[in-house]
Amino acid sequence: MTFAKRTVCPPQPAVLVTGASSGIGKDCVRAFVAKGWHVFPVVRRPADVDTLRALCPSAACLTPLLGSVTDEASMEEVVKKLTQCLAQGAAQGGAALRLQAVVASAGMGAFAPLELSSLELWREVFEVNVFAVASMSRLLLPLLRDAATSPGPAPRIIVVGSAAGRLPAAIGKQLCL
Repeated sequence: MTFAKRTVCPPQPAVLVTGASSGIGKDCVRAFVAKGWHVFPVVRRPADVDTLRALCPSAACLTPLLGSVTDEASMEEVVKKLTQCLAQGAAQGGAALRLQAVVASAGMGAFAPLELSSLELWREVFEVNVFAVASMSRLLLPLLRDAATSPGPAPRIIVVGSAAGRLPAAIGKQLCL
């Protein structure tokens, strides 16, 4: 009696990228797609979805998610959709997806002298650059922990900062890294 050899494909690596509509976030999407990863770009505007789809040669490598990193309910919905997508691939007999990385590239800076800056501006900068990263990380840690139990490299959270935060400015700036 002979048995057919069963081939088990390793899960395809997946990454969630915030701030994916422009700048470093968009470049991260492009780079991960080129490496064969499945990318979940998070964008605030539906119009940005079409721009991102142009970066992907097939619809199978990109699943855009609409949400704002400063809106906790929105990010909870993003994580819910992400969880469904990760489970769907394996359930449908397709390539399983493994959340291998999260790239927190959504960010903002403001440049104005302290005496002319409102506390509201400071709060907005901290909301995007600090609290949103903490909130997103907290929401995604269970998925990353699950991925850590399967074979392969340990999952990562990558937080993108700005060199502008380390350089002096004559007029002042509100950045936090």
